[in-house]
Amino acid sequence: MKEINWNKEIDIDKIISFFLYMLIWIMPFLITSINKLGGINDDKCIMIYVITSFIIVFSLKDIKKRKSLITIILLIYSVLVILATIFSINKSVALLGFFGRNEGMITILCYVVLFIASKNHIIISKKTINITLILVTLMSLLVIMQLYIYDPIYNQATMYGINRDVAIASKLERLLGTIGHRNFMSTYLVIFLPISISLYIKLKEKKYLVYSIVIFIALMCTTTRSGWLSVILFMIVMLFFIGGKKEYLKRFFNIIMIFMAILLVINISLNGVISSRSDKFKNEVVEFNEHSGSNRVKIWKSVIICIKKHPILGTGPDTVFEALRKEKSKNPNIINAAVDKAHNEFLQIALNSGIPSLCLYIVFLILVIINILKHIYDYKYKILLLVFLSFIIQSFFNISVISVAPIMWILFGIMSKDEIIIYNM
Repeated sequence: MKEINWNKEIDIDKIISFFLYMLIWIMPFLITSINKLGGINDDKCIMIYVITSFIIVFSLKDIKKRKSLITIILLIYSVLVILATIFSINKSVALLGFFGRNEGMITILCYVVLFIASKNHIIISKKTINITLILVTLMSLLVIMQLYIYDPIYNQATMYGINRDVAIASKLERLLGTIGHRNFMSTYLVIFLPISISLYIKLKEKKYLVYSIVIFIALMCTTTRSGWLSVILFMIVMLFFIGGKKEYLKRFFNIIMIFMAILLVINISLNGVISSRSDKFKNEVVEFNEHSGSNRVKIWKSVIICIKKHPILGTGPDTVFEALRKEKSKNPNIINAAVDKAHNEFLQIALNSGIPSLCLYIVFLILVIINILKHIYDYKYKILLLVFLSFIIQSFFNISVISVAPIMWILFGIMSKDEIIIYNM
């Protein structure tokens, strides 16, 4: 057991870790208005700005001492984002972000700062991991409560039991938990589920099994297919990592059996929602067209048209709505709907800040995965690989949101460390 030596040399690490954990623990729950989506994300945005400002103050001198290839790549990426903002089709939106989304230039630069701070300073302990998973479990319980019992956010009886079709069509498409949308909630849950499952299999501690079960129930309740796909794929990779270790295999298949039972119960309780969503996914794959994936293919085609018009610097951060609306007046092939995100992380970056910035982002991800693979014989990096894969898989069909993205950038920072020490574990 290794104890932390709280001497002066790591005072900065302690301070910055405190701010990073405040983001991970508090920011997802922060909500003061339920009337508009903007009310949910505005609070989170302000917290990110404030915490990032404190981190910059405490770590400014240290950043120069800890340069690396991955941070240089991100700094160049940041320059391109700034240039994209300067030459944007809507400079105010590019600076502060679209209403209710808040992912303009300032927010993107905050993500870069959070990554660097995490890579250089974050202190990880069994206690911080447990607090994180407990809070994710509480969020999951809120989701389950909203759908089955009572919604404390809206102060109303759950829509289930009144009109399940209305619940799926409206309630699930609006708020879920305090994240803002079922797709975003799915992203939040799917990046923590591999951690809780892996720790149960590795450490055989029942609390991690409980966390995993509750998080999985909430994830299934979101009915988000990209989240489901992430679970299937990371579980396959996890099985590969386990190999022939009988003790781990036993716990792995125990989880599989429990999850299958949960799926059956949820499907029955929601009048076949799980099976109908699965059938719809199969049909969309077989009969692939531009309306597949809730019109995602049509959105992607429209975004690609706009990217071709602005390949170098894009249209500016968070300006998908403006770009599509502007192009729609000239091109009938653009989707005829109010779309403010590309529903694909990579297309979003290409349109927002240009193809060169997308290339830098891909290089950044490659460097992250290379660092993970370099240390893959350490179980901690195996777990982080599962988290990385879960996020990347869903990012092909989902969008970056301010309620989840800062957490993932902090995790990217941890993934990029040359050594990960978990104290008291």
